[in-house]
Amino acid sequence: MVNRIYWMLKVFFTSVTDGGLPWRILFLLMPTLLLGGVALAASASWNYTTATGSLGTTYSWIDCSGGSTITTGDDAQNTIAWPFEFEFFDDSYTTSDVLSVCTNGFIRLDGTASTNYNEASGYTLSSSSTELGQIIALGVYDNKVGDNGGWVRSSVTGTAPFRVFTIEYNNLEINYNNSRYADIQVQFFETSHKVVLLLGTEDTRSQYGGNAEIGLHAGVNGFSHLWGTVYGLADNTWIEYSPPPILVTATSGTTKARYFTKGGF
Repeated sequence: MVNRIYWMLKVFFTSVTDGGLPWRILFLLMPTLLLGGVALAASASWNYTTATGSLGTTYSWIDCSGGSTITTGDDAQNTIAWPFEFEFFDDSYTTSDVLSVCTNGFIRLDGTASTNYNEASGYTLSSSSTELGQIIALGVYDNKVGDNGGWVRSSVTGTAPFRVFTIEYNNLEINYNNSRYADIQVQFFETSHKVVLLLGTEDTRSQYGGNAEIGLHAGVNGFSHLWGTVYGLADNTWIEYSPPPILVTATSGTTKARYFTKGGF
């Protein structure tokens, strides 16, 4: 991409024999330049089934303190590559794809996460809330990472093909300067493609914690789930999101489709 931009600018500023050449080059290259920043197209045709419980029953907290730091600061984001192939709703991600992790308490799968604090603090997770894209909401609000020793780190545990990819928000400061913190993480399960969200301890008993929502959204109208808010949920609990268990792979047309029962196809 950088080489293409350099070549285009060099021709633009050095060409004197054909005054129309630079503009023709711009016209031809513009789609390529624009596509470099376009988000992937999110798709969904079903919603997850859910189960909930307390930490230590079925699911436990995975300590990421020794993992890789992803991002820090106020209104910041950084990307991390998938460690294995994963399916989220109808979208398939490979190790060539990345997740965009935002310090405002959410992870975007289908593009770069917005770092606009107004968008984060004004977000309400509903079926039609597609403005942040395809996301994992982990206390999404105008937050900050770094105060009180806070961090966002990742860890991969287990052995293929049953590895677990975990991203943990440690001391996520709800409302960036409120000195109220929460520990929240998401676990992605290889092969089963389950997503598990976990709320550890939190002290956000304030109006801000009541707006910081936890759940997920497909980025497509009608496909989402709101687990609750940091304020409203009990500490040390989890929610499991399970995709339809029956996967049908075809040689043409819709190559992959999931169903909850055999009667679905």
